Amino acid sequence: MLTAFITPLQVIRRPVTMEDWSVFERYASRVRVLGDSDLFGSVDVEFVHAMMAFSSKSLLVPNLRAIYFLGICTPAFHPCIRYLLGPDLIYFHLGWSAEDFWSNIICSLLSGLGKHSPQLKVVRLYGAPPQVAELALRGLPHLQEVYLIADKAFRFRTSTLDILRIQSSTLTSTRNVVEQWFAPCKQLHLLSTTAETAPVIERALCELNIVLRTFTPLMPFSSLKIVDLAAFCTSLVDDNALGSIVKSWPRLEELYLGIRFFSRITPRVTFQGLLTVLSSCLNLREFGLAFDATTPDLPTAEKPGGWVCNTNITTLHVGFSPIEQPPQVAVVLSAVLPCLAEINVERHITISRDRDAREAKWAEVLKYISFSNLKEARGFVCLKP
Repeated sequence: MLTAFITPLQVIRRPVTMEDWSVFERYASRVRVLGDSDLFGSVDVEFVHAMMAFSSKSLLVPNLRAIYFLGICTPAFHPCIRYLLGPDLIYFHLGWSAEDFWSNIICSLLSGLGKHSPQLKVVRLYGAPPQVAELALRGLPHLQEVYLIADKAFRFRTSTLDILRIQSSTLTSTRNVVEQWFAPCKQLHLLSTTAETAPVIERALCELNIVLRTFTPLMPFSSLKIVDLAAFCTSLVDDNALGSIVKSWPRLEELYLGIRFFSRITPRVTFQGLLTVLSSCLNLREFGLAFDATTPDLPTAEKPGGWVCNTNITTLHVGFSPIEQPPQVAVVLSAVLPCLAEINVERHITISRDRDAREAKWAEVLKYISFSNLKEARGFVCLKP
């Protein structure tokens, strides 16, 4: 019998019997999802161990599909987790930053995760040691989503992922974590807990000497459909580097690069880089790129149809892209993005310089692109045969 005291803790007042086990077993078979900040619902550890002693199948909750736990778990409960890892488990969320959580028992269990629960589709491990995370992700042929918080590199190979999320403390550690991975996926999210403002991001990228090799770890992900690097700075990536990067992602449908914040450094990517993206990623539907729009590459008689025409993109995010000649820019964009209906600049934050003026010029571009004003825009441009 369980008696509740003033505190939430549920404790045993008498020995557990076979009759108690039969009641527990009947209700346990109905449980599909287990988890909270307290995995065992404030039940006394002695009761859980008593139930484990009666379990002939070595499973406390035989039909469990999902485990969600991100809270305090004393070492006394660690052996109990093995009795939750059933063959039908598809969602596993486990983690705690405290060092005593990652005991030898927990690490041993995760090392054999594929043996206990081979049907797992989603694995989220927060704070697991690199060698433990590496072993935990092995032997999971149905894995579709992985979310890791890690600062140290380890090897990881898979071919089934839809979503891969990596969170590290810095941009440097994020890059290092995925450096030796072979994990094609449709969505890759690289998250960091620093560089949240534009100056911090700019400083961090400059200190890292961001060049093409920064993106090299991402380029083997040839099946990517979404790349969101909106906070990255494009001032240290030129047209050639951007071309090499996007050609590795032929299936890309969404790309955001450098559009979130203002930077005092002019982007090195120009209209040529924008055109390379469009010609390399023919499935692109959502697009954002910070680029130098001050010198548009106008169409000529030699290359009137030499540019790709993307009719899927209706909104273009340009971030802090500098612009001087809206009519000429409109001519170029109308040729490659004829269905464009919206242009957005970076977020309205106080550190953005001349944002209102740039926003007005990009609004003017959109005005010229519209059907009724396109001829007027071309009237301002001298096209040489």
